[in-house]
Amino acid sequence: MNGKAHDGWDQAANAAEEPVAGPGEPDAGAEQPDTAEGTTHPDAAAKEEVEARAEDEDAARDESEEAESVSHNGQDSVPERPTLATGVAPVFAALPPRPYAPGAVVLAAAGVGLAGAFALPLDRPGIGWGLVGLVLAVAVAVWLVARRDGEVELPAGERVLRLGWGLLAIGLLAVGAVRDASWLFVLCVLGAGVAGSLAAGGGKSFFSLFAGAFSVPVTALVRLDWVIRGAAALRVRGGRGRMLVSVLVSVLLLLVFGALFAGADASFAALVAAVLPTVDGPSIVRGGFVFWVLVFGTAGACLVAVKGAPKAAERSARTIALLEWALPVAVLVLLFGGFVAVQIAALFGGDQYVRQTVGLTYAQYARGGFWQLSAVSVLTLAVIGLATRWAPKDTGTQRLWLRVLLGALSVLTLVIVASSISRILTYQEVYGATVLRLLVLTCELWIGFVYLVVLAAGVRLRGSWVPRIMVTSALTVLFGLAVANPERIVAEGNMAKVSRLDAWYLAEMSADAVPVLDGLPEPMRSCVLGPISRNLTADPSWRDWNAARSSARELLARRPLEPLGDCDSRGLPRPY
Repeated sequence: MNGKAHDGWDQAANAAEEPVAGPGEPDAGAEQPDTAEGTTHPDAAAKEEVEARAEDEDAARDESEEAESVSHNGQDSVPERPTLATGVAPVFAALPPRPYAPGAVVLAAAGVGLAGAFALPLDRPGIGWGLVGLVLAVAVAVWLVARRDGEVELPAGERVLRLGWGLLAIGLLAVGAVRDASWLFVLCVLGAGVAGSLAAGGGKSFFSLFAGAFSVPVTALVRLDWVIRGAAALRVRGGRGRMLVSVLVSVLLLLVFGALFAGADASFAALVAAVLPTVDGPSIVRGGFVFWVLVFGTAGACLVAVKGAPKAAERSARTIALLEWALPVAVLVLLFGGFVAVQIAALFGGDQYVRQTVGLTYAQYARGGFWQLSAVSVLTLAVIGLATRWAPKDTGTQRLWLRVLLGALSVLTLVIVASSISRILTYQEVYGATVLRLLVLTCELWIGFVYLVVLAAGVRLRGSWVPRIMVTSALTVLFGLAVANPERIVAEGNMAKVSRLDAWYLAEMSADAVPVLDGLPEPMRSCVLGPISRNLTADPSWRDWNAARSSARELLARRPLEPLGDCDSRGLPRPY
C-alpha cells in the first residue's frame, strides 16, 4: 500500500478485472461436485461443511476488521458490486465507488456532535464552548495517532506549529468561560475556526494559508457524502461493534436507574435537572442544528488532517527585469519620502500641533487621513510581496537593489504607522477610550510588528516564514487581547476622567467591566451598573457558566444598587 490511502478504490478495480462466468460456463471459483462412480453427496455432511466454513469466515472477518481498516489508510473496504445472474458483467463494474469515511470517524463525529448538542450554549459565552472544542480536538488527535499511516508526513517543526495552532483554537474557545463581551467572543470563535482549520490543513504560502484557514468548513460542506456513505456502510461487528453495544447499554442503564433515583429523591431530581439540558421544541431544534454541524465539521477535520489542505499548482518561478520592478517601487519610495517630509509636523505633532494650528480640532487631527494612512500601510505589504516574488535575485547587484528599495519602503511605511498610532493615542487622551479605538490601536501595533518582520526577512532575502508569522501573530494578538480584558481597559481609561465620563457608553458594557465601574461614586454607579445588572441573571445551567458574570453577580450582591429611576447622559437620576 506504500502508506497511501486507497479509499476502497483498489478493491473495486481488482473486482472488476476478475473474469465473470458466461452462460453455460462453470464458475472458476466454485467447487465442482464429485462425479466419480460409487460416490455420493450426503446432505447432512454437505450442510455441516457449509456451516463450518461460514463460521470460520465470520471469525476471520471479525478478527481482521481493525487491521483491514488500517491497511487501507483508515478506510473500510468497499463491498464488491454484485454480478448479474445472467453472467453478463455490469456496465459500471469498472468504475470504482467513491470513498467513504471509516467507522471510527463516523463514531467520533457522532460523539462530538452529541457533546455539542448537550454542552454548547449558542446564545451566550459559556464554559461549554471550550469543553466542546477540547472534545473535538481530542477526537481528531486520537484518530490521527491511531492511524499511523497518514498520507501527510509532517516534520517535527510542522507538527509543533500545528499543535500551537490547535492550542490557540482551544484557548480562543475557552475565552467564553472567562469573558462576557459578546463582540469579543464572536471574534474569538472566528479566530478559533481559522486556527483549528490551520491545525488540520496547515499551509506555508499566502495561498496555502488562505486555503488552510477555510479547508475544514469547505471540506465538510462539499464532502457531505463522505461521512454519509461512511454512516451507511458502518459495520458493528467485531471489537468496534461490541464497544458500541457496551456504550448503548451504559446509556440505557443510566436512563433507567437515573429516572428511578430522580423519582425517589427530590434533591437528586434537582441535580439531574441542573445537569441535563431542557427538552422542549426550541432546545431540540438548537441541539439538532449543533449536532449536525459538529458531525460534519469533525469528519471534515479528520479528512483534511489526513489528506491535507488544497495545494497551489507548482509553477516555475517567474522573474522580471531589474528596471521593470525597480522603477515603480522607486517611485513609491520617493512619494512616501516626500509625504513624510511635508507632513512631519502633522504626523507627530500631537497635542502641541493641534493647539498651534488655527481652526484644527482634536477630532479633525485624529480622523483626518487616518483610514487613508491605514490603507496605505496594508497595500504596501502587497507591493512588497509582489516585488519579492518577481524580482530577480541571481546577482549581488540585483539583491542589493531589492534590499535597498524594499527596505526604504518598509521604513517609510513604519513611520506612517507610527503616525497613525500617535494620532489615535492623542484622540483617546482627549475624548476617552472606546472599544473601537482600542481595536484600531491594536491593529496598528500588529501592522507595525509585521513590517519589522518584513525588514528582518529582507536581510537575507528569505521570507518563506513571513506568512506563517503574520497569521500566527494575528491569532496570538487576538488571544492576548481577550486575556487582557479590553472592556476593563476601556473602563479604567475612562475612570480617570469622571468629569467627562460617557455614562451611557459605559452602561452598554458587559460584566467584564463591572469590577472597575463598581468604583464610581453614587448615584452614577447605580445609573451605569443598572442596565448591566439586568443582563446578569443566573446562568440557566452549568454549560452557560461564565466567570465574569458570576463575579459581577457576587459583587452586586454584596453592595446592592440604589433604587433609582431613569438616568440622564451624565449618569445622574433624571428629576421627576
